[in-house]
Amino acid sequence: MGLRERLTQVTQVFQRVRTKGHQLREDDEGEGEASSAAEQSSQREARRRGGMTAEDREWEQASLQRNRDRQEQSGEPTVTADEPGPSGQT
Repeated sequence: MGLRERLTQVTQVFQRVRTKGHQLREDDEGEGEASSAAEQSSQREARRRGGMTAEDREWEQASLQRNRDRQEQSGEPTVTADEPGPSGQT
């Protein structure tokens, strides 16, 4: 690979990173407009899930189910995603 081709590749990588940085900053600015901590948390969760592959989502769901099953077997109280946890967070 020639120097020119390598330089083009590196330039493209930096352009993609710059674009992603702009998107993240815009997301953070929009997040500051959210009216509550719960809404901000929901927005972060939506962005996190949006970046996941279908395989990642399936793995996470299976993991959550295993945790629920384990809690039921041990007799621990089950906390759903809609209920606040022990520290008041969801």
